[in-house]
Amino acid sequence: MDTFDGRNELSREEFLARCRAKIAHDAREVTKTLTLEGVAKSITCPIFVVGGELDNLTPPHNAKRIAAEVTGPCQLLIVKGGNHVANNRRYMFQTQTADWMAERLGLPKR
Repeated sequence: MDTFDGRNELSREEFLARCRAKIAHDAREVTKTLTLEGVAKSITCPIFVVGGELDNLTPPHNAKRIAAEVTGPCQLLIVKGGNHVANNRRYMFQTQTADWMAERLGLPKR
């Protein structure tokens, strides 16, 4: 199963419209170009990568690869039980990301 076929029907139809593909085959070809592979190394600013352990849209191995490729300071957090971008487990990372950002901005600890 590829990244296009792994989506639900509504997501596939939306992607067809957004990439202006007339047929699923063309949309599948577009999905192959949607990656930060080889580009993430250009990220030199501090970055906090959050991934969900159960994310089917952007699996955890993608978050790990991006974190490994960036050349700037990076923190990686894979949220246990998290779905896409761990939206169902915000409470497990929201304060961590806020503290991380505050530290980067030089704000006092709470």
